[in-house]
Amino acid sequence: MRRGSSLPVMDHWVDITIPAWFPRLAVLLLMAGSGASAPAAGQPTRSSDGLLHDKGLQFIVHLGLQRDVPALMAYLGHPDPRYRARAAFALASVQDPRALPLLLARLDDPSAAARADAAFALGQTAGAIPEGALSARLRSETDRAAAEELIDAIGKTGAKPALLSLIHTVPDSLNPEAALAIARFGLRGIHAPEAVAFLLDLLKGESEEERTAAAYYFGRARDIDAWRIHAGELRSFIRRSPVNEPALLYLLPALARSNEAEDTAWIVRMLLEPDDWRVRVAAARVMTERTGQDAAGQALLRALGDPSIHVAVAAAEALGSGFRFDAARLRELTAWIDDRATTWQIAARLLVVPARQDDATTVLPRLTRFSDNPYALALALPALSHLSGQAAEDTLMYHIRNDIPISASAAVEALANRWKQVRNTTDRTDVYYAAFLSALQSRDLAVTTAAAPILSDSIFVAMGSAEELESVYRQLQPPVDLESMVAVLESLGRIGGPGIDSLFVSVLSSDQEVLRATVAKYLGEPDVPTHAPPSTPFDRAVDWDYLRKYGERPALSFETEKGDILLECLVEQAPLTCETLLRFIGSGRYDGVPFHRVVPGFVMQGGDFERGDGFGGPGYAIRSEFTRQKFGAYIAGMASAGKDTEGSQWFVTHSMQPHLDGRYTAFGRVTAGQQTVDSILEGDRILRARVIAR
Repeated sequence: MRRGSSLPVMDHWVDITIPAWFPRLAVLLLMAGSGASAPAAGQPTRSSDGLLHDKGLQFIVHLGLQRDVPALMAYLGHPDPRYRARAAFALASVQDPRALPLLLARLDDPSAAARADAAFALGQTAGAIPEGALSARLRSETDRAAAEELIDAIGKTGAKPALLSLIHTVPDSLNPEAALAIARFGLRGIHAPEAVAFLLDLLKGESEEERTAAAYYFGRARDIDAWRIHAGELRSFIRRSPVNEPALLYLLPALARSNEAEDTAWIVRMLLEPDDWRVRVAAARVMTERTGQDAAGQALLRALGDPSIHVAVAAAEALGSGFRFDAARLRELTAWIDDRATTWQIAARLLVVPARQDDATTVLPRLTRFSDNPYALALALPALSHLSGQAAEDTLMYHIRNDIPISASAAVEALANRWKQVRNTTDRTDVYYAAFLSALQSRDLAVTTAAAPILSDSIFVAMGSAEELESVYRQLQPPVDLESMVAVLESLGRIGGPGIDSLFVSVLSSDQEVLRATVAKYLGEPDVPTHAPPSTPFDRAVDWDYLRKYGERPALSFETEKGDILLECLVEQAPLTCETLLRFIGSGRYDGVPFHRVVPGFVMQGGDFERGDGFGGPGYAIRSEFTRQKFGAYIAGMASAGKDTEGSQWFVTHSMQPHLDGRYTAFGRVTAGQQTVDSILEGDRILRARVIAR
């Protein structure tokens, strides 16, 4: 099953075209971008409650996996505080608004652990929380862990009054948490001048953690008007900061949005000088806003030789976003591609540069050099969408029929981009339609998912694409086909019409939350049951005897082509997830499996032992187990196509990624081999995986 989203779409502030085949982390979210390179925390974020040896706690976990809300709510009143806490923690993954009143009551629990888990669950659950309830409890909360979860919940659920209350009441010791909560408000479109002033004050302080957290808001908030008046202050901070200031990582994309020419020299400096490769990657990405500036193009060409291949990859992607060069410079770039053809992660991406200048004599002969490597070919095929002439078009038509899905889906995506350019002038509309229709009907998860979006084009709708989309949808089955089902529903939603509405109403009874949520936004009904409990019980139970053999914090050891990685599992927070991974490793299923997706500065991802392209898995899904582990640097999480769709694929963050918190199962942390994580490229393989009991 394809485990991803438009994540590989780097970040909401970067406009880089990513092939449809490129695996993603979520169907409904654009997520990516770089974060501060902070080490992962050394201690668990939730204290041990003895889960592996207490059958009562284990039964609560079982109720959570069954999504049995009434039974879990009953346990919120249990005399044992561990049981109350565990029930609240389980409800954070269930996310049913029926539990909100009882969870609010638990904020006054005498047990700090129960209060912390209740606050976490409240932040995870959509629904009506009385205005000011969380803020009032924060003012009297004395336990730091509970206060942190309250602040996080306020950021996820509060309205503007809660934002204003937060900045006036939070103690200085929790300023970093408050800054990230303000960013969560900003991501939901809630801003306030007082909050911006609060963050600017933190930027002026001596705490690196506070500065980085404050800068995160400016780098992630979509509405630049919320802070545009303070752009001069941000530039002043930048100019007086050393190049290795961690906060600059977020201020790069923030100021890039304003697209001021005066910032180019500073961004070039950030591309070449900082020690942290993540900052250099961020600088390369924001160069996409400066395709008309020669200084930016020259700096990116220089960055192709960066000691970090991640920086070189980011530079190649940026160059392909629209930079144009004279004939002499193009010849130099072509020579670079020829000399480094084995570094296909860079060379294949660079083909789009001459393609954008319609240099078919450079592009077409070199495309064949990547034909034996499906990963490289998939990166090279998008170049053909920019070439004129039927040769490029026919090449894409040919590769749509490729037996290797990763290449076929990339060809579909490239042909779709080409269609958008020629739809009003081509006399081959029938040929395009036939190609997209054959891809849709291929029933291959990757190829069908790539073809569905373009078939909502009005020209194709007039040719009958809506009927074809609906026919294919009815042949698909979750969880294996879930991502294709979402893609088809999205396409049908754009088409609209009474017949489609009838199908969408029927989808509301699905036991797949991601399908219900997809159709709900097109039906425009606010009371759609997007959090309804599944209609069928979950048939997988945790084997506690098996987990006890390995201990509370077993380590997953991965021997890779670039070195070893040791990943510690958080068994007490995500027992089903950890058991699933332990069993996969024990059966040798991860041995020889590639890392199919690497987004520099964001994540590396692997675990697709069925297909190796990000669309494979074990053939079944497990429940999401949302944990209190935040996604800092080197945190391991489960890739998914929506809630309760996890399988075998997992990822490790390169850097701080707070927007993933509570949306993906964080099940562990890298305790050794961080440099190996930083060096992994797509196509690198796990040579051997094993479990170390601890």
